[in-house]
Amino acid sequence: MRRHACLLGLFLLSACGVLYTIYHVKPQDSHSQQGAALFQVPQLISTTKTVTLSANATESDVINNVRSYTSGLPKTNEVTVVTAYFNLGQLDKAGGEGRYTPNLYKKWMTIFGDLDNRLIVFADAQDTVDLFKRIRARYPPERTTIFLVKRQELWAFRLEKEIAAIYSQPNYPKHPPNTINPLYSCAMHAKFELVQRVIRERLYTTPFIAWLDIGLFRGEVGKNQTIHLTAPTDLDRTKVGYSEVNKFESMSARDVIARNKVWVGGASFVGTPDVVYEYCSDYRRAVRLLLDMKLMSTDQQVIYIMYLPAFLIKFQPKVQLQLYRPGWFDGFQGSDWFFIGYVMKDTP
Repeated sequence: MRRHACLLGLFLLSACGVLYTIYHVKPQDSHSQQGAALFQVPQLISTTKTVTLSANATESDVINNVRSYTSGLPKTNEVTVVTAYFNLGQLDKAGGEGRYTPNLYKKWMTIFGDLDNRLIVFADAQDTVDLFKRIRARYPPERTTIFLVKRQELWAFRLEKEIAAIYSQPNYPKHPPNTINPLYSCAMHAKFELVQRVIRERLYTTPFIAWLDIGLFRGEVGKNQTIHLTAPTDLDRTKVGYSEVNKFESMSARDVIARNKVWVGGASFVGTPDVVYEYCSDYRRAVRLLLDMKLMSTDQQVIYIMYLPAFLIKFQPKVQLQLYRPGWFDGFQGSDWFFIGYVMKDTP
């Protein structure tokens, strides 16, 4: 069962605040191509600095570069938010959750018009770009960036055929859409790739960065409010914050997928840019290892598997998670699935 939205969107206001220019993501040939410039970033936004690293740059080089840049930012708990929407058509959800249509996602997108944070959006369709342009027009140009992307140029979507072959194996577990629709799995993996790109290209302007699924604040749509997200005051800067949905149980990777198990909700995560970057690398390494094992589902199952004792024999994550669950903090609201978002919303 999955209770968060599918992903992606992005736009740029011109310096005069009237014109909008759309920029396409440059293709990246491989995950190992650490030094490639990932975006053609315009000079319209003076607060955004870009960097092109050597083609021989290691992950350590990237992280050191990120730390150097972040150290020059104001010392606050402000958050840059990254989101995305890929139009995969109608999604039939397991567990009686019904059908999620593009129109439903568009309704949920409107909440981003109430979000008073630096926002970076990725989208694969012009109508999504146009919607975000409209709802973000109230904010200064430097508060929003929107990228129109092509799926086939993203690492995550280039895994489609490999994932489809896994899902077509005889007797492979069927949990719609997680292990039915390979594109849905790709969309879930894309969030980690895109967050890394935002960090790498210095598109963030705050000491913290957060992923936010389109549907996390679905319950806030239409309330005519201003939402401002800040990092939890108790967030350990060596960890990435998530909502804990269920208690962790030790089992095999195959059992996690067969039983569609969820430990943390994938709708949002938050941390410092250097730690989040390293965590996203952990995630992508885990995806590759699971593909080689002929196993796959969505991010929620991959994250669960990453920390299984049996999986740790093959895989050692460098970053640990800090878990947030309703009942731990008086006065906070939100379901188990979306709780970290509400912690950020309610943190002064």
